[in-house]
Amino acid sequence: MISEESIRIGIDGRELALTYSGIGRYISELCKVLDNLLPCASFFIYSNLEIRMPVESPRWTARIDRVPGAKRLHPLMWLMLRGHALCVVDHLDVFWGTTTILPRLPASIRAVVTVHDLFHTDRAIVSLKRWLSYGLLFKRSLAHADSIVTNCETTARKLHSLFGYDAAAVVKPGVSEHYRPRPAEEVEACLRLYGIKAPYIFTVVSRYEPRKNLGSLFEAFRGLKADGVLKDHTLLLAGGGGSRALAESPLARMAEPGAIRSLGQVPDDHLVLLYCGTDAFVFPSTHEGFGIPVMEARACGTKVVASDIPELHEAGSDDAIYVTPTAEGIRNGIIRAVGQQKTQPGPKPYANAWGESGVRLAKLLTDGRGPIETSCR
Repeated sequence: MISEESIRIGIDGRELALTYSGIGRYISELCKVLDNLLPCASFFIYSNLEIRMPVESPRWTARIDRVPGAKRLHPLMWLMLRGHALCVVDHLDVFWGTTTILPRLPASIRAVVTVHDLFHTDRAIVSLKRWLSYGLLFKRSLAHADSIVTNCETTARKLHSLFGYDAAAVVKPGVSEHYRPRPAEEVEACLRLYGIKAPYIFTVVSRYEPRKNLGSLFEAFRGLKADGVLKDHTLLLAGGGGSRALAESPLARMAEPGAIRSLGQVPDDHLVLLYCGTDAFVFPSTHEGFGIPVMEARACGTKVVASDIPELHEAGSDDAIYVTPTAEGIRNGIIRAVGQQKTQPGPKPYANAWGESGVRLAKLLTDGRGPIETSCR
């Protein structure tokens, strides 16, 4: 049973910066669940940059570091240099390391760390800077954590195989009821807002990185346009990495003007409608931690083309078309998807996962003190 005293929980909030990605969404949704499960708790979210608070409540405090120069530090460097001091000042009972790496913590503060993926250990797909920094800090964080959680079964298996650590729990992402098929008139109104004309192919790009494999998608799309298979289609990119992808990818620049468009970061209400309106949602990554957009698209009844990797099989189940993440594989997947009749969305195995996963996480944060209570005495 949770103590009647308010437990003080610190949270690494760097991924909750104003334009957060999939990991930021994962953290935000779990914070909302924790707020309901732990009504006696006080929460402190730490960042060197301004963040979007997941919960507005007197029990939730944003600890934005105001020390001169903090904002100019790389977020990982800031965490290692400043995290310890901030956690001590707030007299934390437990710290949730939301993004794989833990700051130095005194023995009095228990630590729970979430491992989202392990591709940062592969020098072939990450920058030298990231490979070195995570190489120095990742194993240390695992060794100092009181509990380790992963966001999917695949990462849990890899963690044990590569490093010998067992996950205390698998805390999977979920899909809120917000993601569901919408009426055609709502979709059309959203498209008009962005100046989009159907038909289109859609993808989400949180960050422009080699593992996102956008070059293969661009090559496949250009070929389908040239061959007349997608003569009237546009390729739309949503997310913070889209504009950079268009600016830096030679294959994107070679496309005909207007054939590939970046919409930037879009609100959730619009994202749902963009999923609903597309002929196919394509997720061509070669490495992923989980693939929340695949689940979101499935929930909207959208035809999904995804890379044939274990993490995306967990996200897409039997509803997606799985392809080799090459230009030819993606091309064939898009042709199959566009040729299929749109169907009602299949079962959503993760529809209630936010709540189920939140219970697992809450038990670890409270040191497994028994059932989670929903009220304070």
